[in-house]
Amino acid sequence: MPASLLAAKLHFPEVRSNLVPRPRLMAILEKGMCGPLTLISAPAGSGKTTLMGGWHANSENRVPVAWLSLEPADNDPLRFLTYLTASVESASPSLTHSITPLLQSPQPPPPDVIVPSLLEVLSALDGDLILAMDDYHVIANVVIHEILNNILAHLPPALHLVILTRADPPLPLARLRANNALTEIRAHDLRFTLDEAASFLSKTMGLSLTREQVASLEARTEGWIAGLQLAALSMQRRGDVDDFVAAFAGSNRFVVDYLIEEVLSLQSEKTRDFLLKTSILERMNASLCNALTGESDGQSMLEELERANLFVINLGSDRQWYRYHHLFADVLHQRLMQSHPEDVAELHIRASAWLEQNDLLQEALHHALEGRDMERAGRLAEAGNYEMLKRGELVAMLGWLDRVKELVPHRPRLCLDKAWALMLTGQMEEVETLLERAEELLNDGYAGEDADYLHGSLASIRCYIAARNGDFARALTLGEKALKIMPETIHGMRSVVYLAMGGANILKGDSAAVVHCMREATRLGILGGNVHSAVTAVSTLASQWMIQGELHRAEETFQEALPLALQPNGQALPIAARVYSGLSRLYYEWNRLDEAQDYAQRGFELGQKWGNVNTLVTAYVMLARIKQARGDFHGADESLRAAEALLQTRQTEPAGGEWVGMARVWFWLARGNLEACERWRQTLEKHSDSNPDEDFVRSRILLAQGKSSAAIEIFSRLLREKDAAGQVGSVIELLVFRALAYQQQGNLSTAFTDLTRSLSLAEPEGYTRVFLDQGKPMCDLLRQMSRVGHHKDFIRQLLIAFEKEPSATPDSTSSLPTMLLSERELEVLRLIASGAPNKKIAHDLVIAIGTVKRHTVNIFNKLGVENRTEAVAKARELKIL
Repeated sequence: MPASLLAAKLHFPEVRSNLVPRPRLMAILEKGMCGPLTLISAPAGSGKTTLMGGWHANSENRVPVAWLSLEPADNDPLRFLTYLTASVESASPSLTHSITPLLQSPQPPPPDVIVPSLLEVLSALDGDLILAMDDYHVIANVVIHEILNNILAHLPPALHLVILTRADPPLPLARLRANNALTEIRAHDLRFTLDEAASFLSKTMGLSLTREQVASLEARTEGWIAGLQLAALSMQRRGDVDDFVAAFAGSNRFVVDYLIEEVLSLQSEKTRDFLLKTSILERMNASLCNALTGESDGQSMLEELERANLFVINLGSDRQWYRYHHLFADVLHQRLMQSHPEDVAELHIRASAWLEQNDLLQEALHHALEGRDMERAGRLAEAGNYEMLKRGELVAMLGWLDRVKELVPHRPRLCLDKAWALMLTGQMEEVETLLERAEELLNDGYAGEDADYLHGSLASIRCYIAARNGDFARALTLGEKALKIMPETIHGMRSVVYLAMGGANILKGDSAAVVHCMREATRLGILGGNVHSAVTAVSTLASQWMIQGELHRAEETFQEALPLALQPNGQALPIAARVYSGLSRLYYEWNRLDEAQDYAQRGFELGQKWGNVNTLVTAYVMLARIKQARGDFHGADESLRAAEALLQTRQTEPAGGEWVGMARVWFWLARGNLEACERWRQTLEKHSDSNPDEDFVRSRILLAQGKSSAAIEIFSRLLREKDAAGQVGSVIELLVFRALAYQQQGNLSTAFTDLTRSLSLAEPEGYTRVFLDQGKPMCDLLRQMSRVGHHKDFIRQLLIAFEKEPSATPDSTSSLPTMLLSERELEVLRLIASGAPNKKIAHDLVIAIGTVKRHTVNIFNKLGVENRTEAVAKARELKIL
């Protein structure tokens, strides 16, 4: 969007110097600015925007105002948030500098990630700020209504919202009204009094009317300012004012029709022609008007309309962009359809051509569709889709595609565009049908210049899907096909293909091919500006080095990825969260907990901006493990609960959920909560399709329960598998646990054998936490081995580290469950003990019944019980109650 047009959306409306004073309304506005929300809701032409402009011009407080004029195209959540942030930035330039790059990133995160970040920034306001949104009634997207509800629910004290609208927005107005948190100005408030009408007609419109004539007009327009203005325009240059006023009667709708006719009839033929032809536009400038009228006097015409007060509104101080009053535009357009229907399609096509030439593709597409030029519409959709895909505006992209849905089955590029958008938003049902249709069109004599690109794109999507589904053989075949037919110059797309092939080779177990593919994905991603693909490739490669036990090489590779994830100003892009998460895992293993926590926190903050659930889950789990290692079990529990809550509301890959489950088991084991562990294990036993990670957790629980033989059986099987796959990190961990199992049996000789091998593999790369996390049994085993075994220097280092560890011995006193239960959960538990049902608990604590149920489940899990009776009994046994 051109800077002048963006500025127009953010430009506070100018007011006339001879504006009618309205002190009673100004007082309401001034008082309302002390509360969270002011709602100015009234029909078109009631003077809502003018009132706000007058307050702003005359307010003594001079509180900064962030202004945003809304339009139908703003129904896309990302577009809405972008302009909302730009509006805030216009009033406080340094405030949203951390949000703007997030919105402009190639793959912006979803709104429920952006909004908390925006609220966090707004909470840092030094002084008061007013955020005013004009014409909010054009917003119909429920997601945007939810965004506004969220902002209002967490409104920083220094921020005040003003909403100007023709219809009440879907906000909790009744609750706000009951809490004295809402200031309202309605149509009856905006109605001009007799004195205000007299002042307007004489001072603003330059008419000399008697008190009786003003009273008659005021009564018949019901103080509606647009009606008064239209009446005044009709009376200008008329000599029969008395007759006009006497004849002026009827309902608002008929009055408006009559007055519009009167206004138009008094204009020159040239002016009427200009008004009708430009009535199809949401907004206009001189050049666009000239394109529609075929003339060259667009600027002078717009300025003349403004001077004549002919319902044209200046959208900026530079007087470039204008719009008609909505009501006036509606009537003009209706008149155009009645008088010159044969011209309407051509006018839309002219508008579309001008807008396309000026890179306003959304508006260009709108007018192409209105003009029924479907060929142009299809071409515009194809031109805009790639840019939106690159920016991650997938919802907007699908919206475009929906508007040209009748063209999609006939244009292979649109089929593939829609397949990409659906696949990347997890909507797989229609993808294969679209791919089959695209393939059919391409094989049916398609001769476009982009044929090779389209064939390559088709193979790329199928390669991506196959790798996503774990079919590495098919993914590799399709990847090779895509690379063979796709032009060498399409670096960004070729990078994605290599990334998908790298993932397939990980599944295949071909380490050399993984390295080659990820390096190519990185190189091509950099060449093609596909930062996300490049950083993902390097980070994936670093993670592979970690799996293979090469921790120092992994660190070097992660550090290689960091510069790619930085903007020229040094600020990290959201994708850097992937790098920071990896470094956190790495430094945790080295027992460099301060650095690990710093990286985990950075990964979490950027993950919030990026919106990638797996990255957020990783950050939560790492923060939990670090807190647990430091003896902060309460903090670790809170981090895990946050991860679990995230998984309840957001979709993630299966590995994300499994990792959180495993971390929760490690937490229970560290606290000696074997009952909860056993419940988890029994749940797992019901599923026959467990994976190696789950088998490992199951064996760890068996070991904690003293069932060492069963644990050793599983450890041994997994050890053979990981050894064969070259996953040295897992081999070290399995050897550690099997050594502890043999120690439990009293078989120290075999325990020493396993521990010796694990130390041999661990020492060169500095593995540490894999030993420290096992607590006193491992410390005892290392002390015994230090007298008879090898690696004495490494063992001495580990024993010194053990001395600095907080005690991990499970506490058998009542402080354990008390620590684990939050204050709210303790309140719920006390009410449960009193016999209160969920409904009463919700009432007494002023929370939802669903929240009561969630707290109850948490209490059962932490106490290792299954029902209320057992929970109360266990709590009394532990002296919590």
